[in-house]
This record gives sequence, structure tokens and C-alpha cells, in this order.
Amino acid sequence: RRQDFEYLSQPFQDRLLFFCTLPEKRDICVKFELPGGWSMVVMDRLLPEEYLEFYNSTPTASLIGTIRTAPNQLHQEGYVHSNIRDTNIMVSRSNEVKFMLVDFDWAGKIGEVRCPMNVNRGPDLWRPRGAVDAALVMADHDMDMLDSI
Repeated sequence: RRQDFEYLSQPFQDRLLFFCTLPEKRDICVKFELPGGWSMVVMDRLLPEEYLEFYNSTPTASLIGTIRTAPNQLHQEGYVHSNIRDTNIMVSRSNEVKFMLVDFDWAGKIGEVRCPMNVNRGPDLWRPRGAVDAALVMADHDMDMLDSI
């Protein structure tokens, strides 16, 4: 489906990421397809005064329960996120159960999307067993990553 939008700015000169606005004046972020299987992703633009990273928040039990439902909703529609980490969960500053899951550039259809090549591993970027270069991303990988936070 075609969607018109107006470019506003490129916040980082070294990245193909742009801030744009839709005709109804809703702000969005646009990322573009890159070689090696990376895909363009369009998502809501989140303002720092409205959201903060999960790792900088003090999550309530209600928020954690709500966050746990997000991957299941994706999986029921046949998709996986592939990169659920504390840096990819943005928490509302004003609503204790509102959050946004971000960074969908590794997301895709279950049974089709594969782990990117040269996925970083180590203590700061843990990956589930089986989430290795070019392997199919499984719904269980999303849940394992969420459990590791």
C-alpha cells in the first residue's frame, strides 16, 4: 500500500534513518532496505519526553505482564521480532502499562526470517540457543530473549 509522507530530517548523518510526517501530521521514523537482508521499517517517532528505555525505567508488575503479551500477539499473526532486548522496549513516562516495542529491522514471518549474519554474541548481547547466523528465527527465541531481560 502506498503511503505519502514528507521528510523532515535525517538525525544521524551516518545512518539511513529519517524523521517524516504523514499527511495527518503524525510523526514517523523511516529506515531503508540495505544490502544483506536488512529491511525498511516505518514506525512511530517516540519523543524522549514521552518514552524512556526499559533499562532506564522502574517497571511495575503490570508493565511486565503487558510487555509479555506483545510477542504472543506477533506470533499469533505469524511474525517474530528477532531482537527483543531491554534497549528495544520503550516505556511510557506517563502511563505505567504503556510501552512500544521498537527495532523491527530483523522481524519477519515465522518460518521465513533468518538471523542476520555476524550477529553479535557475548555478555552484553545474549542470544538464545539456536539463534545463530542464517538460522530460522523461532517464536521461542523471542520469548527466551524477553525472559533474559
